[in-house]
Amino acid sequence: MSMHVDSRPTTQFGEQWWYRHVCAVGAVLNMFAMLAANLVGFVIGTGGISYMIGQLTDSWEGKRDQSGGILPTELSSPNPISPSGIRFVLLACFCLFVAVQILFEYRYVRS
Repeated sequence: MSMHVDSRPTTQFGEQWWYRHVCAVGAVLNMFAMLAANLVGFVIGTGGISYMIGQLTDSWEGKRDQSGGILPTELSSPNPISPSGIRFVLLACFCLFVAVQILFEYRYVRS
């Protein structure tokens, strides 16, 4: 007779205080992966994704034309990563993290 050991993470770590937060971080990463896959597959393609990431990481001060408008061309900032783009991504991650925690709590209460 062999004894079966349940090796699912929930049974191993479900009682740990950090397990729910690790699962929520994984859910946020999963949401961003699904968002990127859907954008690539159905909306803007791979070139559009690289443009969108460039817009998130470029600064607000892009190249300006004669009238003062920002040109929508290549990445133009000497600073390759903009604080505003990073703030947006971190705020989006935080909001999704909180939403996942609420969903976990809702599932816990319902069961």
